[in-house]
Amino acid sequence: MEYPVTIGSHPKITDGVLTLPQEFFDILDECDPKQQIFARTTKTLTPINMVGVIRIGDVTIQILPKLFRDHLNEHKGTIFRNLAVMLSYTNLKPLSSDLTSMDQEDIDMLELFLRIFSEQLHHLLFRCQHRQYLNRDEHLKFIKGRIQVNKYWNPAQLERIPCTFKELTQDTLLNRIFKFCATLMSRHTQNEETKEHLKGILQILEPVTYTHVTSSETRFVILDRLTEQFAPLLRFCEIYLRHSTITLQASQVEIFSLLIPMERVFEQFISGVLSEQSHLLPEGATVYSQYPGGHLAQTLDGRGIFELRPDIFIDHPRIPVIIDTKYKMPKKSSSNSGIKQSDIYQMFGYGAKKNVPALMLLYPDIGEKIDIDLEFSYDNCRLSALLIRSITLTYDLADPVQWEMWLEELRGIMHDMYDRASHYAQVDTSIPVQIHV
Repeated sequence: MEYPVTIGSHPKITDGVLTLPQEFFDILDECDPKQQIFARTTKTLTPINMVGVIRIGDVTIQILPKLFRDHLNEHKGTIFRNLAVMLSYTNLKPLSSDLTSMDQEDIDMLELFLRIFSEQLHHLLFRCQHRQYLNRDEHLKFIKGRIQVNKYWNPAQLERIPCTFKELTQDTLLNRIFKFCATLMSRHTQNEETKEHLKGILQILEPVTYTHVTSSETRFVILDRLTEQFAPLLRFCEIYLRHSTITLQASQVEIFSLLIPMERVFEQFISGVLSEQSHLLPEGATVYSQYPGGHLAQTLDGRGIFELRPDIFIDHPRIPVIIDTKYKMPKKSSSNSGIKQSDIYQMFGYGAKKNVPALMLLYPDIGEKIDIDLEFSYDNCRLSALLIRSITLTYDLADPVQWEMWLEELRGIMHDMYDRASHYAQVDTSIPVQIHV
C-alpha cells in the first residue's frame, strides 16, 4: 500500500499525507539503499511486507500488517490483536490471554514485541533458570578439582593452590544475553506491565555479570534438550541486538528498527493452526512446515541444486498435499489475475517432484476474494489440481465467536482441496477421504 509523503520541517499527518523532514529520507537512503524496508519515490512510501517499528531520530514509524483495505485507524485494535494471535503460532508467543486490552491501550508495535518477550522470558525464568558447569581457574587455600602444577611456583603464594575445577553457575552466556537485552528494553518501553516483567527478569538474573553483548555472540550459545525451550527467546534477542540503536557518525542521529517479515508470520500461522486443529484435516494427516522436498536438479557429479522446500507439506497415507502461502495480495487488474508466473512454475515443480494430487497457493483476503481452480499436466498423463484461494483476516481472531467463524472458513478451504485431491489421486475412491465437522 502506497502512502503519499511530502517534505517538511516537522513530522505530521494532514489529510492522509505524511510529512517528514528531508533528513529522514537521507538517513533512510543510507540505511536502506536496496529499499528492502520501504519502496520509495519522491512522493510515496511503501512498506515491503514487514511489520514492526523503525525510529530515525525523533521520527518513529510503525508498520502494521495490512489486514483491512481502508479505515485502518478504526481497526487498529483488531489489527494488533490479530497480529498477537498470529504470533502465538510462531516463535513469539504471547502468554497472556487478555488480548482485548490492546483495544484500550495506546500500544505500538515495539511495545507489543517487548511485552510478548518480557512476559514469556519472565514466566520461563521463574520456572526454570539456566545453569551450566563452567571451567574456573582460581588460587585457593584448599584443593578443588585439579592442581595446576605448572603455576605452583610463586614462593610468595605457596599458601594458595592454583586449581582448575568445574562450577555449576548461573553466570552463563545465555543469561548474560538475556540480562543485557532486558536492560536495553527497559529503556525502550513505556508500558508499565512490560517494565514489571523486565524488572522481575533482572531480579532473577541479579547474580549474572552485566556485560555488553552483540548479535553475533548469540550464535555461540549451545542449547541442549533441557534448554531448548529458551531457543525462541534467544532468536528474538539476536534480532533485537542486530537492530539495536545505531548512531550515524556523520549526523549523530540514532536509528532503531525491529522488523519481522510478515510472509513468515502468515506461513507459520497457517501451518500452526492446521497442526493444532486436527478436525481441519483427514484422519492420519501430518503437517510439516518448510518440508525438505529434495532438489529440482543436480550437477553431473550428483550434487543436488535448486532446493525445493514447500511452506506446508501435509502428508497422508493416500492423499498428500502441498500449500504455499503468499502474503502479498495479487493485483486482479493485471494479467492472470495477478498471480506471479514464477509462483506457478514453483508449484509445478513441487507437484512434479513430490507427486501430490493437489497443491494450493493461499493468500490473505482483505476484501478481494480469490477462488481459482487450475490443473497441471505431467508426463504419463498424470494430473494435479492447483487451487488458488484467499482467507479472510478481518475477523477479530481474539474473539472466540469470530475465531470459530475463521476456522470454519479455513475448514471449507481445506475441504475444497481434499475434494479436488480425491478426484486427481490414484486411490480407491470407494474409501472417501473426509474432513470431520
